[in-house]
Amino acid sequence: MKDSARRTFFLRAFLRGSSGQRGVGLIDVLLAVVVLGLGAVGLVKFQSVVMREGNSTKARSVAVQMAKAKLDDLRSYSQLAAGAAGVFGYDELGPTTAAVNANVGGAEKADGTLELPSGSVTVGGVNYTRSWTTTRYYLCRDNEAAKSVNCASTPWPSGLADKSRPDFYALAVTIAWADVDGSRQVVMNDTAAADDPFTGAQGLASASSGTAPVVTYVPGAAPNVIAIDVGGGQKKETTNPTPTLRRHGNTVKNTVATYETIRYNATTDTITRQQFVTLNCSCTQLGTGTGKNLLGEQVQKHTGRPSDDFQAFECKICCRDHHDDATCDPSSDTGKKNCFDPYRPTSDYLYDAVTGDVIDHKHYTANQQLANSTGDDYVESCRLVRTDGYLLVAQDWRMLTINAIPSSFFGTGGVANATNITNYGTYVKNYVSAVISGGTVPSTIWSTSETVNQDATDQLLARGIYLDYLDDATKTTYTGRISANDATVWQEIPFYEVNLTKLAQWVSGNNSVATVSNDALVTETAGQDLYSRGLVLAKAAGTTAATARARVSNTGVINEFITTDPDDGAINKTSSVSITVPGTSYTLSGSISGLAAGTVVTVTGTGSGGSSNVLCSYSSGAATFSCSVPSGWSGVITASASGYTFTPGSLTLSNVTANSSSLSLVAAAVVSVNYTISGTVSPIVAGVVFTASGSGSNSAGTCTYTDASGAYSCTVPNGWSGSVIPALSGYAFTPGSYSFSNVTSDQTANFAASTTTSSDYTISGTIGAAPTLSTVTMSATGSSTGACTYDAATGAYSCIVPSGWTGSVTPTSDQGIIFAPSAYNFTSGVSGNIPSQNFSTSYTMYGLISQSSGVPISGISITAGGSGGSANGTCAYDGSTGYYSCVVDGLWYGSIVPSLSGYTFSPSTRSYANVTSTFPSENYTATAQTSATYTITVTMTNLSNSGASGASVQSVNGLSCGNPATSGSGSNRTAVIVCTVPAGWNGTITPLVPVNGNQTATFSPASQSYSNVGANQTRSFSCSGNGC
Repeated sequence: MKDSARRTFFLRAFLRGSSGQRGVGLIDVLLAVVVLGLGAVGLVKFQSVVMREGNSTKARSVAVQMAKAKLDDLRSYSQLAAGAAGVFGYDELGPTTAAVNANVGGAEKADGTLELPSGSVTVGGVNYTRSWTTTRYYLCRDNEAAKSVNCASTPWPSGLADKSRPDFYALAVTIAWADVDGSRQVVMNDTAAADDPFTGAQGLASASSGTAPVVTYVPGAAPNVIAIDVGGGQKKETTNPTPTLRRHGNTVKNTVATYETIRYNATTDTITRQQFVTLNCSCTQLGTGTGKNLLGEQVQKHTGRPSDDFQAFECKICCRDHHDDATCDPSSDTGKKNCFDPYRPTSDYLYDAVTGDVIDHKHYTANQQLANSTGDDYVESCRLVRTDGYLLVAQDWRMLTINAIPSSFFGTGGVANATNITNYGTYVKNYVSAVISGGTVPSTIWSTSETVNQDATDQLLARGIYLDYLDDATKTTYTGRISANDATVWQEIPFYEVNLTKLAQWVSGNNSVATVSNDALVTETAGQDLYSRGLVLAKAAGTTAATARARVSNTGVINEFITTDPDDGAINKTSSVSITVPGTSYTLSGSISGLAAGTVVTVTGTGSGGSSNVLCSYSSGAATFSCSVPSGWSGVITASASGYTFTPGSLTLSNVTANSSSLSLVAAAVVSVNYTISGTVSPIVAGVVFTASGSGSNSAGTCTYTDASGAYSCTVPNGWSGSVIPALSGYAFTPGSYSFSNVTSDQTANFAASTTTSSDYTISGTIGAAPTLSTVTMSATGSSTGACTYDAATGAYSCIVPSGWTGSVTPTSDQGIIFAPSAYNFTSGVSGNIPSQNFSTSYTMYGLISQSSGVPISGISITAGGSGGSANGTCAYDGSTGYYSCVVDGLWYGSIVPSLSGYTFSPSTRSYANVTSTFPSENYTATAQTSATYTITVTMTNLSNSGASGASVQSVNGLSCGNPATSGSGSNRTAVIVCTVPAGWNGTITPLVPVNGNQTATFSPASQSYSNVGANQTRSFSCSGNGC
């Protein structure tokens, strides 16, 4: 019986027993004192628990801040090289050659001691211990994971030179303390990269170094991206989500949507930038392990892993960390802030039977069956946010509403409607404000009905408004600031306006009247338009509704049909636009004269005054055009063709109420006119090179120069704009260039030449073998930027640098070329031409070798045999993962062949010719030969006569063993048993001898397990005990 129940029981008994009394006796007083005393003790105990939990939360908060402060301190280096006392350099993060260094690095005092050293720190009466490690990592090749050993020591592929410093350090800061419940600690991680802190992406200017680096943002364009005014001269917008479908073979494993939310000022300088990645995964429960909670803390909690190895790499984070822990309290307004889905019902969590704390939220299979036990497969979707370079699982998305809006509301013909865009931004903020304050959401400010003529189209948009979870206290604060017209509050409110047009589901209420596109998702990158959604096509007279639908949580952002939990599948948001297709239409047609036969002509009909655009066609054989327009249509008809102008420039029509076939246009060929820009160089200098560089969309002109006379001439087209520039090493020209705008006649411009006091030198060489490497770009960076050229036809390059130049000459390519060396470094000032700085090239072929079940196989040999004069490549294979990699020279000819006795491979070989790029995902499937068998020879030692003669092997999984062959005498007899297994056999060998009564016989090892047997095996077992 609990204390409170016990006290109630005694009090009730006391009242019943005294019902006949009229006064208060001594016994009554004593019993009352006892009851009150018990209550006081309980109250004191309750208060102590509350105080202890409060102190624990405060201590953890302090520890998190201390860890963050030290991480910032470790990334505050002002230079790459180790500095003098008081100066912190990047190299001080790893002062020894060990892969891991402890408690080194950070801002320094004038005497060289650390500002934030390791050891004990007392804050608020709590003693904390601060420690950290730095682990060096090198990025040796493209498409390879970072390694903790330098590049020359990398096991495979070989042939790399060591780097002068690690590419980055992995930082791990630990803050430990103790309380009444025992030892506690917080561990936080980050990275520090080998970027120049004054030019690299990592570096930020200190308080004494002037202004911080400015990153200029190019705002998106309406109607795809809408900027929202968030006060203080700042705007906030979310880029178009770009879907990526991760496939294995023909199976889509994951849909990944990536986009960013940017806040920028009036000069488009970036203030904040958040990257979000949303995806679905198939996971397997792992039970209790190490993961991160919603606060970013590394804790012990339920974890998971991807259910196979063919999913997006982000699934490792999603499956591992999207599990709630005790910091989540779904029954508390403030506790929900620490839950991944604050809107999940309290019944959809797993609780500790003793403490009542949350263990995890429930997980489900694709058909909504519970999957909460270790080893269970389940479906998951996550919203990840990039923080300090790392992707962390964030709280799930929560959509407030979805709106289907005609694209024309935000602008037409490439011209944005600034008024409507501003009003829409106000609508979004009013909607979010109403949700926060509990008020009435605003009505739509755009038309929810559209008229679309037959055979015409109309693009609709689906735009979602999202808001992260806010507790009641925060809502009250925000509501007060909004009411007080504090415009800057919108810089803090975590709302998002997202274009869901190509991620929402679209449907028409009547496809015979009008259809609305809902193409299957395909992988897109920014700027691509590879599939259509929300495009209305009018077909017949009538009225229908075009509706957009999306789920409110993560799966709605990625167009995923499989729900991750019952709540996810039950809540959807929809929005519709009414589509009216009028019935009567007319034909406007006519002829176009003056065109050469076969000329491609485009005819367009652009509506005006509320009329929609119409479809037009052109017949080249008859040189006629035709446009179908609805009754009352107004607009213009225009024609365009390369190399022609048209008279009139357009045909204007108003309120069409009848067919017209008498329209006509006359085409005239454009006459190409060129002009000459010419002049002289004085005094005459041989070897001057002239360029006519076009500006904007203007192409470059062609220039010639005559050494004997010092005269030059550049030919440019009519209307050309650009600059004429002379150049010659060792000379300066006055002026440095002449600029021209809209050239319509011949021009004259003269230059004066004078020698310079410094000389330029050339660093030159060749890249691999030619002519194939058209994607190579050469750069010379260092004390200044040199001018480099590369000739793909010959493979020759040259870089011009000034006298005394120091720096690196580096080739790069987007085709996965591996260059050796990776760069030529010049640390002493260049004082002359440096030829023969040649680079060799090689490429990587890699992929997975596994059985059809996906299980890797150990022992596979893989070769890259060259042919036609090509050298053999170098290959490596990892039997634990099944992945292989082969490195071959540029322009390589040859074949890659996997082999293992007892197995066939599909394909058996892959042949390559003239290799000029990396080949990823070159996978092979291994199949065990059913007719092949192998032997496992088992030897048992230290046996007696009876033990040797009775020795056997436990029969499992198709194992076939013969009788023992014995040798030796006394207690040192040996039994040898030969067992036969099929190729690819999996199982365990366990030795046995007969024992009687109290006898014992133990073997070392007790057994031996085998997987995918592909060769003969041997194993010895030693027996001990009186039963041997």
